[in-house]
Amino acid sequence: MQFSYFNTVGVDMLVLSIMIHASAQLEVLNLSFGRLGKAAGNRESGAAGSCLREAADTEETSRREKFCRELQDCIRHHQYVIQLVADVERLLTSMILTQVLGATAIICVALFQFATNIENIGTMLRVSVYMSFMVNEVFMYCWFAHNIIDQSSRVADSAYGCGWPGAPPALQRCLLVVICRAQRPLAVTAGKFYHVSRETFLQLINAAYTYYALLRQMND
Repeated sequence: MQFSYFNTVGVDMLVLSIMIHASAQLEVLNLSFGRLGKAAGNRESGAAGSCLREAADTEETSRREKFCRELQDCIRHHQYVIQLVADVERLLTSMILTQVLGATAIICVALFQFATNIENIGTMLRVSVYMSFMVNEVFMYCWFAHNIIDQSSRVADSAYGCGWPGAPPALQRCLLVVICRAQRPLAVTAGKFYHVSRETFLQLINAAYTYYALLRQMND
């Protein structure tokens, strides 16, 4: 029993850690694109008064080369995150489905036990604690998976505002691919049936209560 508990907690922590890592990588990517946009804005504002002089300035050329290198890094970073989420989806989607649906079923049964053991305070307390753990498990899965959707949906705007007009045509085309791909946010699914998100959490809790109400009706 104790081994099963720690095994379940360990699996949950592993999956949640990977989700947190993926959403953090997307947030870093958005910040990197935003930093490039600010640098490009500063460069354009500095060039307004002396365009001819700065066109031949070695420092300006160095800045432009640095901008291009950092933009390339951002594009590669985006490809890395896409592959990371794809690997998570390929390896863990079935397990996430099992964990989420199993926790939802347990919540339903726990609600039924809670309602049918009102006179037994000890049982009510045990069921309440266990049910709270299950609700928290489903919530954490949905919360951190939603963060991936939220951060990836911002990539298109961040990439568009990175100061791309000064980049070489090849980089502009690569950036266009990034923007087009970012129109479809990255997401983790449960068995490829539905996206795991905060809306999913509400749907699962509603489903658990619906099944509980059906059990109560059959029991009565």
